[in-house]
Amino acid sequence: MRPRLARIAMIISLALTLTVSLSACQGHPMVPASVDYCTVVADPPVKDGSHLAGPGRYRCDGDGADTLKITVIVEKKISAAGWRTVASQTWSIHGANTTRLRSETTRTRNVMAKCATGTYRTVVNTTETSQKHTVHYTNHSVQVPNPCKL
Repeated sequence: MRPRLARIAMIISLALTLTVSLSACQGHPMVPASVDYCTVVADPPVKDGSHLAGPGRYRCDGDGADTLKITVIVEKKISAAGWRTVASQTWSIHGANTTRLRSETTRTRNVMAKCATGTYRTVVNTTETSQKHTVHYTNHSVQVPNPCKL
């Protein structure tokens, strides 16, 4: 009789765990369902003529973000754990201009730096505001050694 009770308890426990886990898929209770979400990518720096370009791309779903403030930064590695900003620029993009309605080229922002020997990366700092909900996040590209020599 005891093994049967243990089995029933395990089944009830599993059912409760699945119910709680699946309810998480329905969204966060603090974030309205009408909020539009954005994806932001820091692409690796590349040579562009005699300069180094650090590209940052974005794309928002739905009607787009009310405001997407994006700062694209090119950083140079100065030590094992340290980076120095060599170029940066900030843009504010709104509504449909943040969505797939605009081309990938239009939704890519490049920061230009002077070519020099070293290891570089692109960093994108973002503040996304949609339906009075604000989210901040930072993305880093992979490190690229001497991108101007590629």
